[in-house]
Amino acid sequence: MLEANRISKVVVIVFSVLVSQSLYGQGVQLHTDQAMDGYTLYESGNTAVLIDNCGHLLHEWNDVAAQYHPKLMPNGNIIYIESFSRDIVEKDWNDNIINKLSINSSDIFLDYEVIIMPNGNYLCLARKNFSQSQFESLGYNYGSTQGDGIGNPSQVDMVVEVDRNTGNIVWQWNVADHVIQERDPSKGNFGVVADHPELLNMDAISTYDWTFQESFMINGFDYNAELDQIVLSIRKMSEIVIIDHSTTIAEAAGHSGGNSGKGGDILYRWGNPQNYGQGDGTERELYFQHNPNWIKYGSLKGNIVMYNNGLNRPGTNYSAVPIINTEVDVNGDYTIQGNGIYSPEEPSLEYSPGPIGLGYYGFYSGYTSAAKILANGNVLVTVGGDDEIFEMTPDGSVVWIYGLYQSDLTFRVEKYALDYPAFDGRDLTAGDLLEFPPSIISCTLVDVEDAYFDNSHAWIADSQVNLTTDISGYLTFKMYSLDGQLLIDTKFLGDYSIDISDFSEGIYFLNIKTEQSNKSITFKVSK
Repeated sequence: MLEANRISKVVVIVFSVLVSQSLYGQGVQLHTDQAMDGYTLYESGNTAVLIDNCGHLLHEWNDVAAQYHPKLMPNGNIIYIESFSRDIVEKDWNDNIINKLSINSSDIFLDYEVIIMPNGNYLCLARKNFSQSQFESLGYNYGSTQGDGIGNPSQVDMVVEVDRNTGNIVWQWNVADHVIQERDPSKGNFGVVADHPELLNMDAISTYDWTFQESFMINGFDYNAELDQIVLSIRKMSEIVIIDHSTTIAEAAGHSGGNSGKGGDILYRWGNPQNYGQGDGTERELYFQHNPNWIKYGSLKGNIVMYNNGLNRPGTNYSAVPIINTEVDVNGDYTIQGNGIYSPEEPSLEYSPGPIGLGYYGFYSGYTSAAKILANGNVLVTVGGDDEIFEMTPDGSVVWIYGLYQSDLTFRVEKYALDYPAFDGRDLTAGDLLEFPPSIISCTLVDVEDAYFDNSHAWIADSQVNLTTDISGYLTFKMYSLDGQLLIDTKFLGDYSIDISDFSEGIYFLNIKTEQSNKSITFKVSK
């Protein structure tokens, strides 16, 4: 494995036989014991399927017409936005619809993905219909790119929080409230872009993809409950940005209020400094990226990882997976360096194809795609254009490759560890291989015995989590929130208690696992 330092960035060259999916086919193409033991969820046709590391079908949900991809919650439910209705759909493990919700709005519709909040509400990306006159009132240079304009969009991007019972929008953020332009002084948002990094430049929107319908094109997001902040991928600006969710609706539309004191303005941005009047273009890192998400595991916990598509990259197109540490100062504000660029100027770590002569080999997809750090520290990468996923160790060694079955331009795939609470008590007997014809790669899994904790108990009382057990030896204890965030990860011997007085009221999942025999059980408790 080769590691090359470029200033502060560590570039990990991904060495493997990764080439075009067409040379492989479907199913397992590489399997080693360094791949995380777990189950992978993706949409195959109109079915959400759960497979093991050898590609055996373990479970499925039918009639899942997900707009982009389903997610598995700790309670065993899947959730997604339906393609045609744009409703939020939540199905239980037995394929029953337990909630199908339309939002109460005539000009806003949901798009891309949904996240379940700690309070049970749904956080969604959305689009709002916007007329030419509304765009022009914001100083948008509306019109064909063959003339002086930069396109003819009909939608602006939003983030909305939806009450899971009523469909009412209880919080919203609209990108149109936080824009600036320095071309038309007659408009209210006229100003000097370089003086306002908290605002998005209307004239920095790329027309490389297309010039109609979507304006900024927010194509992915993540929520950090601890910070109460949201990270957004703004594809047409080749940037990720962070906004404050702690605001009221009125504050989110303005420039003050919330934990940050900045309302709905941009708290942090990264990937393309020229968008806010800084640098000369050599500092640009992102090219039409997807899937920014906070890392929840390991030494890089709290950093942000994303899939940098690399579309229209100068020279040769190639994708990469950068990881950045979003530094903050003593006041908790994201730091801007002396040169006016948000820190860090480069990712601290980046997984990238290696140079071969004048070209590149490895992974590339100009559209869709994703990257995530798994519970064991491995990196899961969805190469959407090839309908392929691969997993690599932190040093860049590829340890698992899978060609997706009946998929086309895959948006994202999710993988969950064996001890993820959704699997506790479920029948996960391996069925047939999903793909046909089956892969020629030999792949076997080690059977793990069912977990039995007859004399083990867990409960919450007086703001304490309490665990009792007669099992000898160390046990790993993990506590998850309702939306799947890992809140506690520790080990204990014998009975155990830990204070959670700072945690909000709600439902939590407690997982304990034997360190040596790999047996586990999950308890559902309420505070």
